Amino acid sequence: MAAGAFKYEDDLLKHYVRVKGWLRLCRDRKTRLQSRKPKYRRRLRYFTFCAVNAVDVLMLEVARVVTRSDTGRFDTVYYFDRTPELVAETEHRIPGSVGFAGNFLETVLAPIMLGDPLAPPGAEPDRADVRRRQTLQATRRAFEASFPFDVLNLDLEDMTFKAKDPIPGDVIRALRRLCEWQRQPLRGKWGLETLGGFTLLFTTRVGPAELADDYMAMLLNSLNRNIAADDSLAVSLHRRNGLDVTQLLRQDFGTFFELGVPKIIADVLMEEDWHIEPDPGVMTFRFTRGGSSPYEIVHFAMNVIRQSPPRDARAPGTTPDTVRTSYTLCMRQLFDTAAVRVTDALAKSAKLEPSLAEIKDRRRQYYSDEMT
Repeated sequence: MAAGAFKYEDDLLKHYVRVKGWLRLCRDRKTRLQSRKPKYRRRLRYFTFCAVNAVDVLMLEVARVVTRSDTGRFDTVYYFDRTPELVAETEHRIPGSVGFAGNFLETVLAPIMLGDPLAPPGAEPDRADVRRRQTLQATRRAFEASFPFDVLNLDLEDMTFKAKDPIPGDVIRALRRLCEWQRQPLRGKWGLETLGGFTLLFTTRVGPAELADDYMAMLLNSLNRNIAADDSLAVSLHRRNGLDVTQLLRQDFGTFFELGVPKIIADVLMEEDWHIEPDPGVMTFRFTRGGSSPYEIVHFAMNVIRQSPPRDARAPGTTPDTVRTSYTLCMRQLFDTAAVRVTDALAKSAKLEPSLAEIKDRRRQYYSDEMT
């Protein structure tokens, strides 16, 4: 296995999510782009944490969702990895793609230091801490300039809420910033384009089971606000689990988490002038990773649309009625519909196309040294 490769590449549980969740919504996004008048059609722009072997990118290329340029380059695919060496390894497998190296959350949340525009080159001392800050700033600026994307695949596979991370947590802070950057205009061959919507894929570990009190209160209060505004949600939850939200937190933390996280995501989107489309709403997939310390992974997939009229064309503090209606429908779906529990039996019985074998064959076309 190549250094930096995703060690669960051959996991059918993860591939079930790729095909039944990610591919479904990415195909829909590609269809929307291609339904435009010919003058305004363009290739799909995709951001991901693909790891070195780039399984998700190659799956989308085999499915003709991601397409290469006339010169064979994946120049509408962007990704993040930890080091320049891992970025270079990935680029071998998806040539022409654009990689960013570093800590993703640190980069996104880095403040922009304007500095002295009149300072001569080399005015700052040549020290390791200065060079690191300059690299971080340069990466932050380049990454922001790459926005917006048609698909944001935030496949972090890490905890969203960490004990020593003050509310709302760095992951949620970063999501806010990404949603802000998604409102930036895209320069196309016909001029500037503002996205009317995008696809958001979000992955997190379930937990921690001993959730800090402040995070617990944040999730609990968020869900209770929805129930207070729409009492049908309490009925749905009782029909589904026989519990109220507080009981759910204590007796079925996984389901509590499965409800609470997309509710926080929906709130962030609303703050940043987006909202979730009610069809299909939030698609949720959940499975357990085995081993000496098993843990659960939950994947959320949704189509996001810009509020209409947009914030710049509305009175301050107002939300369009159509957006409120859409939000209510999405919350009802979330409470009504349990996550797809992906098991070995389900994954083995499903028709997963493109298959992992097809994806590996495609990868070998671009990287002759590929052995897996």
